[in-house]
Amino acid sequence: MSPRGESEPPRLPEATLATEIIANFQNFSNFQEQFTNTAKTLFGSGYVWLSRNPREQTLIIHTTANQDSPISDRLRPILVIDIWEHAYYLKHQNRRPEHIQDWWELVDWGQVKALSDWWAAYDAGHDEL
Repeated sequence: MSPRGESEPPRLPEATLATEIIANFQNFSNFQEQFTNTAKTLFGSGYVWLSRNPREQTLIIHTTANQDSPISDRLRPILVIDIWEHAYYLKHQNRRPEHIQDWWELVDWGQVKALSDWWAAYDAGHDEL
């Protein structure tokens, strides 16, 4: 996550990450809509993740509650939004959709790709975790 300058164009995933998003969600707009809708409709508090399923080599959007982590389910998390009220109440009060919309402006796809690459190296035999 990092702020985007006002004159900077919107950030989008590139290279292999963009290809994987298209392969799993048809296009970036569909992915963004599915991720946003999952975040908007998550009951209560929790997290919405984009994770890689290493068994199937697919990207999936899913949720967790409380302190639960996708790693416990043997998934490889690469992007997350915090939907706990404390994450957005000061700026947006109870307006979760505004929090989600602002969050998209902070996604640093270069860092998402770097994390995805790290997981790929881990799955190839590195055991730093």
